[in-house]
Amino acid sequence: MLSILRRLAWPLLASLLMAGSALAQDALPDTWFKLKIKGSGYAARDDGSAPHKVGGTFKAYVHVYPDIEGTATDDGGPSLPSDSYHIDVWCQTGPDQWERTYWTTESLERSDGLVYFLADLHCSFRTENGMDLESYMTAMIRVKRDKAHAVKAATFTTLGAEIFDGTTPDGEVLRGGLRASGKEVRPDQLPFQLP
Repeated sequence: MLSILRRLAWPLLASLLMAGSALAQDALPDTWFKLKIKGSGYAARDDGSAPHKVGGTFKAYVHVYPDIEGTATDDGGPSLPSDSYHIDVWCQTGPDQWERTYWTTESLERSDGLVYFLADLHCSFRTENGMDLESYMTAMIRVKRDKAHAVKAATFTTLGAEIFDGTTPDGEVLRGGLRASGKEVRPDQLPFQLP
């Protein structure tokens, strides 16, 4: 009986090790994205005047990197396998001035090691002219891998996003939506120094 258990244990252990190795290979490494963000919606004052259309584009950088401590929580709904990741948003807030406008820890859902999802991601953006945008988005990250399974390229795209709380440079209330898309950049391509 013991020899039968030993014969069954080795293949089981080997398959568990291979599965763990595959999950590690599917992990998204520390990645920076340069995003073009296009927002549009309506701005209004609290004086009863009619809302008017507003819109614009700006750049932001998003840093997605593994959370070693695994602090992201699951909301209990249906989901894909996920790992805990930190997300930092960097915006240009003045001439040659960049700042981290938002940071969080979220679950990065993985499907096949080439596509990842950030569902219900809260982000804060601030523009150089003084516009503040609070948004929720669902984003998709796609990667291309080389033969060694290392990431050789990655893109970031919103599947849907809303500006649920925003203000214009004139202090008007802003409501609307946004789209963000971009690709991976190396840390030495960032227009700012990291702290």
